[in-house]
Amino acid sequence: MADLEEYGFVTSPHTSAGRVPTDKGYRFFVDTLLRQRRSAGVDEVVDELTRRLEHEHDRDPKALVAVASQVLSSITHLAGVVTIPRQPHQALSQIEFLPLSDNRVLAVMVVNGRDVQNRIVQLERHYTAEELRRAANFLNHQFGGKELRTVREDLVFELKQTGERLNQLMLDAITVAQQMLARAIAARPST
Repeated sequence: MADLEEYGFVTSPHTSAGRVPTDKGYRFFVDTLLRQRRSAGVDEVVDELTRRLEHEHDRDPKALVAVASQVLSSITHLAGVVTIPRQPHQALSQIEFLPLSDNRVLAVMVVNGRDVQNRIVQLERHYTAEELRRAANFLNHQFGGKELRTVREDLVFELKQTGERLNQLMLDAITVAQQMLARAIAARPST
């Protein structure tokens, strides 16, 4: 792995992560794959892929990708990497939060009505199941059906607006408190 990293074929996005192929690594893999399989006959490979994937057409995309990767690997006797292209339209269908231990929450997001994404989020404090349910209900009501990019932009905007309102509220409270204290001190009889 160190050699592959030194030659620029894999990289580690952060210290605790495993290695992931770089663009150069993917390009080398594909080029090598094409060179090795040309001698065996590209038509036979395509026929084999078609034959083994024909009955998979009605499965969900993730299952189809898994089968395609297995087929590719078994045909080439190399590691197979298959991904589905990112859909241009990614709308939030639903989001749910489940409490875990140690202030962690499992966020389950359904995109485009069928793609499920799970993330474990570490929070600064513990939230009850009821608080998480209310948060999910709010997000589903406010943002259900909207593009993920729009949801993110709207949330960032709302946080900024709320922060500005809270800052102004705090400044107003401090000003009122200063005036009240100044009047209280001025009205206080001298001893």
